[in-house]
Amino acid sequence: DPPDGPRIDVVVLACTHFPLIRDAIAAACPPGVTLIDTGAAVARQALRVAPATSSAPAGPGVAYVTGGVANQAAQAAGVVVLAISPAVLSAIGVRLIDAVARDFPQIRLQLVGGYSRYVLEWLLQGRVDIGILSDLGMSAQIQGDALGHARVVLTARKDFALPPDCRPGELDFASLAGVPLVLPTRGLGLRRSIEALAAKTGIALNVAYEVDDTDIVKQLVTSGRAATLLTRVAMRKEVQAGMFVEKALPGTGLVTPSLLATARSRPITPAMKAVLPV
Repeated sequence: DPPDGPRIDVVVLACTHFPLIRDAIAAACPPGVTLIDTGAAVARQALRVAPATSSAPAGPGVAYVTGGVANQAAQAAGVVVLAISPAVLSAIGVRLIDAVARDFPQIRLQLVGGYSRYVLEWLLQGRVDIGILSDLGMSAQIQGDALGHARVVLTARKDFALPPDCRPGELDFASLAGVPLVLPTRGLGLRRSIEALAAKTGIALNVAYEVDDTDIVKQLVTSGRAATLLTRVAMRKEVQAGMFVEKALPGTGLVTPSLLATARSRPITPAMKAVLPV
């Protein structure tokens, strides 16, 4: 029963034996929690970095590894351009820079903020090396690994007029009819998901603003002009600082998937190979 347990929306199965008890873990989690099994992605990465070998000596107390970080760092060098959504970039950008600088000092990481449709274009045009997309079915020319899902919540200024909670910290999606909202433009997958849910629920949303820039969305929410529907990470700092309130939307299934992607037409360089697991 950890602090903020009811607010947990993703659980990573980060140890080798956890997938064996996945069903038990899922049963212990509240509804709507996404379980991420990293086994397949780790196996694919092992195949990429492990040297081919036909035989190996056997014996007690012997461990075989693919090489330490220092060995990889000595071989990997160059510039890697990573494109990622502005919200996620704000949340983990500095940590990514520090991790790459620490483990791979010969690699220069360039970070670019952009929404999925732009990241896709940049990947296909060769303008970026690696992208994180939120639409997994975008193009057959893209390859990658699923990273998981981020839950979408409603965020508003603390004194913003919202419908009454159906349960503490939760809103019924149908009650959002008439609430002024700032949403992404229609070209983004999240907007399509929201509109599909509204049509299914039989409500008309009051989309007061359509903005694809997270900073402007934050300004509109801060000014009290509208609430927004975005992933939790997008407004994490403001919620933690007490500026905004966050409301879950139970039963909606509103999530944004994430895919770590590269273009099939471009070879993966040693520098890209080193950065991908980071």
